[in-house]
Amino acid sequence: MKVLLQSRSVDLHNLGQIYSCQMCDYITPRKDHLQRHNLIHTGEKPFQCTICYKSFNQKCSLKVHYKIHLRDNLALQSNLT
Repeated sequence: MKVLLQSRSVDLHNLGQIYSCQMCDYITPRKDHLQRHNLIHTGEKPFQCTICYKSFNQKCSLKVHYKIHLRDNLALQSNLT
């Protein structure tokens, strides 16, 4: 049995344990990926910016967001000098 799994075709017979979303067709061989995926359905956003309090469902999205504040801070400092 072959399926599209994270943008590639994978033979499920060789993967062992498969985790599937109860709300959509998402499947993955990793439990942590399914837990992260479930945040899409719950709307939970556990990662919050300490500067502007915007929330994100993934830590990597928060890290990218922090770069906005860093860039804005650097621009402000250059305008003051």
